[in-house]
Amino acid sequence: MFGVQGLSLKIGKLGVTAKRMTALMAVFCLFGASQPVSAEAGEKITINLASRILTFWRNGQKVSMYPIAVGKVTTPTPLGDFCVLEKEVDPVWVDPKDEKKRVESGEDNPLGYRWMGIGGHYGIHGTNRPDSIGEYVSNGCIRLWEENAEELYEMTDIGTPVEIDYERLVIERLADGRIAYYIYPDGYYRQYLDVASVKEGLAAFGVADFVSDADVAEKIAASDGEPTFLPDTLRIEINDLWVSGRALKRNRKIYIPVAPASALTKLPVTSNWDTMTLSTVNGAAQGEVFNGKWYFVLDDAQKLFGLSGAVEKDGVLRLRNAAQASVQEQTGQNAAVKDQSVQDKAAKDQPVQDQAAKAQPVQDKAVKDQPAQDKVGKEQAARENVVKEQAVQKTAEREPIVRPATLPDTPAKG
Repeated sequence: MFGVQGLSLKIGKLGVTAKRMTALMAVFCLFGASQPVSAEAGEKITINLASRILTFWRNGQKVSMYPIAVGKVTTPTPLGDFCVLEKEVDPVWVDPKDEKKRVESGEDNPLGYRWMGIGGHYGIHGTNRPDSIGEYVSNGCIRLWEENAEELYEMTDIGTPVEIDYERLVIERLADGRIAYYIYPDGYYRQYLDVASVKEGLAAFGVADFVSDADVAEKIAASDGEPTFLPDTLRIEINDLWVSGRALKRNRKIYIPVAPASALTKLPVTSNWDTMTLSTVNGAAQGEVFNGKWYFVLDDAQKLFGLSGAVEKDGVLRLRNAAQASVQEQTGQNAAVKDQSVQDKAAKDQPVQDQAAKAQPVQDKAVKDQPAQDKVGKEQAARENVVKEQAVQKTAEREPIVRPATLPDTPAKG
C-alpha cells in the first residue's frame, strides 16, 4: 500500500521512476539523513523479495525474521539500498490517485497501525489483510502481520538501513556446521537458475561435490523454498599449505579429496572402479566417490600418503607427513627450550631483582634526603668560615705590627 506523507505524494506527481527514486533515496540515506539518524551501529533490515522474508540484523546476527507480502508483478517492490526515513503510529492512508480519498486509522486502514517509510510511496507497515502475507499482492510496499509490524517498529530507528534484493538461491551455514540451501519461485520472472549456477553457489561453501546434478535439477523444479541440508565440511591444510577442496564429515568419518593430497605429497594414485579402492606406492585403501571425485578416509591417510593429523581447535584439518611433522615438532621443542631458558634466567635473576627492589626504598629515601643534607653541609661550612675569621681577628689584636727599618740609599755603580 501507499504511504501518507506529503513528500511521497509530491514525488509521485513529479513522475520520478522507481529506478531514479531508488538512487535518490540511497543518496538521501547516506547524506540527507545524517542529522536525524539515531539507528544503532550494526543494525539493519534486509528484504528478499524472492523468499518474501524480512530479517532484522544486529551486529551481523539475525535477531528476527518475518514473512512478508510484497509488490505485484505489475507494481513490484523496488530493489536497492534505502533507510527508514519516517515512523508513524496509527497512520492515515491516502490514495495517491485521489488525495481526497483517505482512510483514518482503524480496522479498514490497509496500512495497519504502524508505518515505517523508506522513501517515495514505499514503506514497511502492518495490514488489515493478514491472509495476504507471503504473496505478491501490494502496490509496492512491504506488509507484515500486525503483531510483527509493531515488534519491528519498536526495534527500528530513523536511519536504519534497509536493503532490498531478489535472490532465489539462498545458502547459509548453520550453527552445527551443516550447509542449508533454499530455492524460491521466480515470482517476478527475473532470475533464471540452472544446475550450473546452483552448483557454482554451493562450490563457494565447499559442498558442490556432495550433491548430485539430478538432486539440484529436482530442487530447481520444485522451487518451494524448503531447506535442503548438506553435511558439514572442513578446511584442509597439508604440510602447512591450504587445500582447494574441503573434507567431508559423514557417518562419524572424515573424507578427504584424493587429488590435492596426491599433488602435495607427489604420490601418484591408482583408482579401481571395480573394487572401489585406491593405491599408492605406500599401500592401498578403500575409496569413496562423490560427484565423480575420489575421496579417502582420514584413517587411511598414513597408509596412502604417509600423512597424519587431526581436526584442531580452530576447526581446520591439518595433515603433515613424517618429515614435516618432525620439523614442526622440533620447532615446537626449540621454542619450548628457548622459553625454558628465558624462564631459568629470569628465576636466576630474581634474587638480585628482589635485593634491588628491597634496596630501592632506601635509595629513594637517600635521594629524597639529599637536598636537606646539602643544606646542612652548606650551613656547617659557613659556620666554620665564621670561626676561622674570628680567630684571625683575635690573633691580629694580640700581636703588634712590626714595620721594617728604613734602608740606606744604595750608591749607584760606576
